[in-house]
Amino acid sequence: MEYRNVELSELIEDIAAGPFGSKLKASTFTSEGFPIIDGANLKEVKLTDNITKFVTEDKARSLSRSIAKRGDVVVTISGNVGQISYIPEKSLYKEYLCSQRQFRVTFDETKVYVPYLVYYFHTREGRSKILSFANQTGVPALSQPLKNFKKICIKLPSLEIQRKSVKAAELLTEKIELNNQLNDYLTDLSSAIYNEFINRSSGKWGALSDIVDLIKEPISSRTRPELPYLPIDVIPMKRIGIEGFRPYEEAKSSLQLFKKDDIVIGAMRVYFHRVILTPCKGMTRNTCFVLRPRNKNLREFALLSCFQNETIEFANLHSKGSTMPYAVWKGSFENCPVFIPNEHDLEVFSIRMSPLIDKIRDIYKENSALINLRNGLLSQLLSGKIDLSKFN
Repeated sequence: MEYRNVELSELIEDIAAGPFGSKLKASTFTSEGFPIIDGANLKEVKLTDNITKFVTEDKARSLSRSIAKRGDVVVTISGNVGQISYIPEKSLYKEYLCSQRQFRVTFDETKVYVPYLVYYFHTREGRSKILSFANQTGVPALSQPLKNFKKICIKLPSLEIQRKSVKAAELLTEKIELNNQLNDYLTDLSSAIYNEFINRSSGKWGALSDIVDLIKEPISSRTRPELPYLPIDVIPMKRIGIEGFRPYEEAKSSLQLFKKDDIVIGAMRVYFHRVILTPCKGMTRNTCFVLRPRNKNLREFALLSCFQNETIEFANLHSKGSTMPYAVWKGSFENCPVFIPNEHDLEVFSIRMSPLIDKIRDIYKENSALINLRNGLLSQLLSGKIDLSKFN
C-alpha cells in the first residue's frame, strides 16, 4: 500500500481565522439566530450541535470570512488547543460562525477525504503535530496557527484507502455514540430519582459545604506524577461520567490532585455544566473545583446535588469575570442551598443509587477502551501496518 508525504498546504483550498475579539462581543449574542461554534462543540471527530450562542444573520454575514460550512474543518487556536472537528453533511445548521478562538479550513476533496484527516488528528501522533506549535507559558495557544498548520506534513494513502479507514473507525464510533445515548438516559433517570427522593425525604436545608469539602492539593509541573490528566475540556457537558483522559505529558501548569470518587466541576465558564465523579486518582488544572464528599454515604447524593441545574445556575450567577467567568468557592458557591436528608434516608438513597452511578461509570470506562482501540486501529491503518487495499 503506497503512501505519499504531503504538506497540508497542498490540500487546502481556503483557511481563515475567527473574528478579531472586538468584532464579536458577548453583547452581540442572541438566544437564537446564526450559530457560533464553541470549544464544547469540537470534542469529537464530527462537530456536535449543542450550540449555546448565536448572533443575528446580519452580524454573521459581516464576518463572512469566519463562517464555516458543511465539510469544513474547525480547529481551536487558544484555550483547549488541539481540538479539531469537521462539520458533517447532516449537521443541524448549514453554516456556523467560528469564535475568536478558532480557525476554519476548506480542503480540496479531490485530494483528501476530510473525515480521514480529522480522525488522524485525533490520534496521539496527529494531536502531537498540532500541539508542537503551541506555546508553553501562560494561556495555552497555537503560535502563528494558520501558517504552522499549513506546514504540517502527513503520510497520505489513496482516497479509496482513506474512505475504507474511516469506515472501519466509524464502526467503533457508532458503538461509542450508542453508549453515550444510554448514559444520557441513565443520567436523566438518576436526576429524576434524586428529585423524587428530595420531595419525599425528611431533613433540613443547608449549604453545599455541609456535604463536600473543597480540596486543594497542588502539583508542581516540574515533578508531576505519571497520573491521568483531566483538563476541563475533557469533562463532558451534562454527563456524569468521562470517556477518558489526556496523556500526563500534556499537563503543564496550575495542576492539582484528585482521588477516586472526588467530584470535579468545571469552574471556568461553569454554565457549561461540567460535573463528573472521578473513576481513579489523577490530576486536573485549577480551572476546576475538586470536591470531596464528607463521608461514603454522601457519594451519590453529593454528586447529584452538584449536578442539578439549580446548583450550576447558582454558581454561574455568582461567577466573576465577563469574557471568561469563573465560579468562586469561598463565600459564594460554598453557600449554595442544598437539602440534606436524615442519615437513614441518605443511606437508603446511597444503596439505591450506587449501582446506577457505577453503571454509568462502567459505560464510560467501556467507551474509553473503545476510543483507545479506535485510535490504535487508526494508527495501524495510517502507518500502513494494516493493508486495506484488498478489502471491500
